[in-house]
Amino acid sequence: KPVRHVLELDIQGKLRTVATGLKAFQRIEKGGDCNYRVCQEGLPSILPFMTKRVVRLSLKPMRELLSRKSMPVGEFAEPARTELMEMKMGCSAVVYTPAAGELEFAQTVCLSAWRGRNTLNLFVAKTEIGHLRQMFGVTDIREEKWGDREDLPALGVEASSSGKRPSENEEGTVLKKTKTEKEKGGIGKEGGAEQAKGEAQEEKGNKES
Repeated sequence: KPVRHVLELDIQGKLRTVATGLKAFQRIEKGGDCNYRVCQEGLPSILPFMTKRVVRLSLKPMRELLSRKSMPVGEFAEPARTELMEMKMGCSAVVYTPAAGELEFAQTVCLSAWRGRNTLNLFVAKTEIGHLRQMFGVTDIREEKWGDREDLPALGVEASSSGKRPSENEEGTVLKKTKTEKEKGGIGKEGGAEQAKGEAQEEKGNKES
């Protein structure tokens, strides 16, 4: 009503209205029975009217989907797997309703998705995905991969005090330093033997002179 009131006050037509309201649908060229999909920002308003293309997930598969953004239909647990198998290609909605004490928030989360030939894909912006991952306690794949640093020193990469993966420049510096030391003969049995042999020859030459 407030927006309508502002528009009605523009009697002379000087107010240029670019867009109003929420974007509800967007055209998509992916085949299926319908060439339109529900947009994420308009989904909460449209969800009460959706009855057939809604998949409800529990906490574990919801976290897995947020982590990967795309999952094969066969990897979902029942009853979601059967619902997706029977669903035709096209737009769908993923809904999660937290149980009591399951997470820190209690509101229902709904996500716009697309049921492909063999997968379920999220149509959610990257920034919103990052926020949802924090809400659901989804571990970043990069932190999970580089969190354990015990094997890195054996590869010639020094572990940082923060426990995170060093940048490429840091790795390059460490590896270059190690290579330089090896070239100088300061590391390893072969380098030590060559250095001892050189010192012996030098000492022998000094005695002869």
